[in-house]
Amino acid sequence: MSISGAVQELNQEIARLIAIRDSLVQASSPRAGRKKPGSPGPQTSPKPSTKTKTRKGHKMSAEAKKRIGAAVRARWAAKKKAEAKAAK
Repeated sequence: MSISGAVQELNQEIARLIAIRDSLVQASSPRAGRKKPGSPGPQTSPKPSTKTKTRKGHKMSAEAKKRIGAAVRARWAAKKKAEAKAAK
């Protein structure tokens, strides 16, 4: 047997073993065969970017913070008032 023939046989055997391994791994997977119809495939996390995008100069003024805080407190007060009225 020549070397090239032996290498070819080894490659065939490797391909067969890889196919067997893949089928075993797929069968032993905890979610094998339980995918719901219409559900998305496996989720992959995005690869981290080498460049970071930052937003410079996007700061909220103190006046804007006070206005937002006052609006939130007013909304909470109205909600409490409505709850107290509904409890009576």
